Amino acid sequence: MPETLHRAAPETDLAASDTTVPSDASELLSVIGDEYTRAVLRALGDDALPAREITDRVDASRATVYRRLKRLKKIGVVETSMAYDAEGHHRTRFRLAVDGLWFEFDDRITVEAER
Repeated sequence: MPETLHRAAPETDLAASDTTVPSDASELLSVIGDEYTRAVLRALGDDALPAREITDRVDASRATVYRRLKRLKKIGVVETSMAYDAEGHHRTRFRLAVDGLWFEFDDRITVEAER
């Protein structure tokens, strides 16, 4: 059964929000072809989460989750922000940087992202 990876998008004009993902399309396909990467994307949904919470949601080791997050950040699908907890410790939070990805297969593979 095909998997659907999506995040609720705000009401916008799609044509006005299309941008090209700043990465190689074959690299992007390789990254999202990984089972754990897709699980990380599903876990993020609309939330900005620390790696520890993503790890709990994905049921994978923290090292596995961090490797996937690093690759997703490198290709521009995930971004980070800093948050402080009640004790004043800083935590990196990860969130989706795109609302959707569309692939076009012609002479070459083109990727469009809605941000």
